[in-house]
Amino acid sequence: MTMAVVNLVVAGGVDVGNIGPLGLIHSVPATFYLSVSACVVAIVVLLKSGREHPWLLGVIVAILVVVLHGTAVVLEGWARFPTAWLHAGYTESIMVTQNVSPEVGARFSWPAFFTATAAVFSGNGEGVPEAALRWAPVFFQLAYLAPFYVIARHLCASWRTTWLALVFFSFTNWVGQDYFAPQAGAFLLSLCVLATALRTLSNPPRLLLLRMPWVRRRPAGVGPEPGDLAETRTDGRQPAGVGSQCGLNEVRREPSDQIVALLFITLLAAALAASHQLTPFVLALQLGVLWGVRRLNSWTVPMLAVLMALLWTSWGAVDYWISHLDDVFGSVGDPGSAIQSSVVTEAKASAEHSVVVWLRMLYAGLLGAGALVGIARVVRWRRGIDLTVPALAAAPVALVFLQDYGGEVVLRVFLYATPFIAILLAHAFVPVLRLHRASAVALFAALALATPLFLIAKFGNESFERVTPADVALGECLYESATPGSAIFSLSPHLAWQFTDVVDHSHVSVNEQTFDTPNVATLVRRLPAGEESYVVASRMQSTFVERVLGGPEGWGAEMQGELSADDSFDRLCSNEVGSVYRFSGER
Repeated sequence: MTMAVVNLVVAGGVDVGNIGPLGLIHSVPATFYLSVSACVVAIVVLLKSGREHPWLLGVIVAILVVVLHGTAVVLEGWARFPTAWLHAGYTESIMVTQNVSPEVGARFSWPAFFTATAAVFSGNGEGVPEAALRWAPVFFQLAYLAPFYVIARHLCASWRTTWLALVFFSFTNWVGQDYFAPQAGAFLLSLCVLATALRTLSNPPRLLLLRMPWVRRRPAGVGPEPGDLAETRTDGRQPAGVGSQCGLNEVRREPSDQIVALLFITLLAAALAASHQLTPFVLALQLGVLWGVRRLNSWTVPMLAVLMALLWTSWGAVDYWISHLDDVFGSVGDPGSAIQSSVVTEAKASAEHSVVVWLRMLYAGLLGAGALVGIARVVRWRRGIDLTVPALAAAPVALVFLQDYGGEVVLRVFLYATPFIAILLAHAFVPVLRLHRASAVALFAALALATPLFLIAKFGNESFERVTPADVALGECLYESATPGSAIFSLSPHLAWQFTDVVDHSHVSVNEQTFDTPNVATLVRRLPAGEESYVVASRMQSTFVERVLGGPEGWGAEMQGELSADDSFDRLCSNEVGSVYRFSGER
């Protein structure tokens, strides 16, 4: 804990300055690596001990999460990710108007997250505090641990596997959907539903016995231990005593408990259905998988999740999907298109961004390979396999056949598979009960390799995802100047805006997925006739265009120069990161 505190103190004194081509890894102090190493060593020592120390392990895992996901918060000193500021604006709109406005954006058709956060922060009278936006990733990462612990405890072979799965979960959850967003809240709710179902409504695991002569038996001298699934019954069920290893026999489940659990799941599924477009259907799919492999004792659980998702989509979100049928159903049955839209090609992106993309793919590939090793080790030791965890990890792949989700479907697939990949990774080092010396050394080496890759995967795009006070100051100047009903244009979607007065203006981003507005002349043609228009140009926007969309180097500076020299645009304010312009001329 001392090392973690020292790391945060040191990080607070680091001047991030210009973000390097690989993101925050260039600015992270050496104390970060020392803190991660200290946590890993402590965890390995505790896993090697003869008995479980749950409170001590829980504290150390929590410290590891704070170091991994909180160091960037202290380094940058301001709420990162432009979309977090947009979500703050949606929350503020509900605080002010006491209503939702589906015509503003799709998010208002799934408003539960915003109404909940509006209720939480309504007392301060100033919208969502910046500190809440800044620390939201750490809050959500810590909140995930409790339901994931229950999930892992019921899908494990031992307490060691459970705690190691929590460690890997902290390293594998790099997708960046833990900021102040409906996705983060929806993911937490889905984990809570899965934990409740496994805790109260599950059956003991069943092994698929594998009679494979090439699978070696247990090494000589290593005899069976209590809870070792290698000694299975002939029908594939667990032997006596194994359930207690996974927490399955810790409580006696009365019918009244199951009724309460069903009511609780129904409530969570309803809240989830009104919070996010995609997660409710993924949860229904995963619950269906649990029932299909006979881990759930009733088909009503997945049906409840499906029913809640369909009810909200067909009633609460009808204003959105009825006018966006092509967006909703256009990519159904076309996985190639969904995958292609999710991958930035090297020819399109800059060389620096291509490195980040390929390192992300490498990291995801290594995690997937480690999961396969975990499956192989379980098969070797148990001479069979419980299909629950592999099936849950593979289930989200079905999303590529349904939606491209704005080009993010591959990232979402990985996000939903992350908890179960973490469990399989834990099995690669603790296939059943023990963490042997060689496995401990391999574990430390694996996490040492994962640490820099995690930093690049999660924080490699900070050059256009980091928000500074100067970026927010531009937005404040914009909304102080813009009259209600005006149109506001951003040169790319990466901009801290819409954090206030979101319903009073129309917001348009150009250069969103392709570089289609290279100069002022093309921008003027896109400005609406008969409306007062404003344009925001900043360093964050131009960096996104240059690094991701293939815009020429220096394009942003040239664009701002053209805007400043054009008599049709009046510069209202400027600072070190950009300027705000009002269009005052004729098209």
